[in-house]
Amino acid sequence: MEDAKKLKQYLDDIVRIRTLMEKNEEIPVIEMWVFILWGVLVIIGTYLSAYAVHTAELTPARLYLIIWLPILVIGAAAETAAFFRRSAKAPIPVMSQRYIRFIIAFAGVLISLMFLLYRLAEGQVPIAGMILLISSIPLFLYGMVSLSSFYIEGFLILSAGIVVFILEQVGVGTSPIWSGLAAGLMYIISGLHGMRSKTEI
Repeated sequence: MEDAKKLKQYLDDIVRIRTLMEKNEEIPVIEMWVFILWGVLVIIGTYLSAYAVHTAELTPARLYLIIWLPILVIGAAAETAAFFRRSAKAPIPVMSQRYIRFIIAFAGVLISLMFLLYRLAEGQVPIAGMILLISSIPLFLYGMVSLSSFYIEGFLILSAGIVVFILEQVGVGTSPIWSGLAAGLMYIISGLHGMRSKTEI
């Protein structure tokens, strides 16, 4: 009887530890306002690009260097600040394995996207679908290391990107402006979604 009681207590402890670990994995690693900021920056960049194309007649490559590269730098700086602000409040040490994985993955993805976007702009190819496809990557990445609910927004924007990409391949005209606005709106929705999460501290 005594052994059965100890075994039950041991199993209950394992269940509690597992529950805490699963809950810990869903704690955001950055503050959610940064997603809203990314969305606003993308929408602003989209409008500036549309205006510059019609007034200054800039090439896509020049647009990237003048408008989008600064936006990416500002967004990356804000995300870094959001990460350290969050880590100061989180119950997990800053240099935990989970945080280190997130930093490495995010830095690698951001650098790769910078070069990829420039190459796409330089080639002057239809990029409306690619904008949406690329925009889904950070959402999937964040869903993997933190809030799994971000997979919802990731798959929504990925699906839209696939549809637009296919339309471009069959010769249907699409506008990168609408893709930029859609991506920005989805990031704002993601930030609001994250703020409503029960795991937000």
